Amino acid sequence: MAEKSLTERLNIISGQIQGLRKLIEGKEDCQKVITQFKAADSALKKALREYLRENMNSCLHIVNKKNRKEIEDLMADLVEISN
Repeated sequence: MAEKSLTERLNIISGQIQGLRKLIEGKEDCQKVITQFKAADSALKKALREYLRENMNSCLHIVNKKNRKEIEDLMADLVEISN
């Protein structure tokens, strides 16, 4: 089975967020809400990793033209994403 495209992943995440909003508006059980937050967070992190996997070269190419501080910031973001 082929991997989902980034657009498909974002559409799924959008649905998760809408469902989460409904749970919160409906004052659902706290554990349900937390579980859905975790699921949406995990899905978003996976989408970001996929985006970076597909676009890392262009991201780094742009950063290479910028100053050292911006490069350090990007590297810090990448390290945070991997956690």
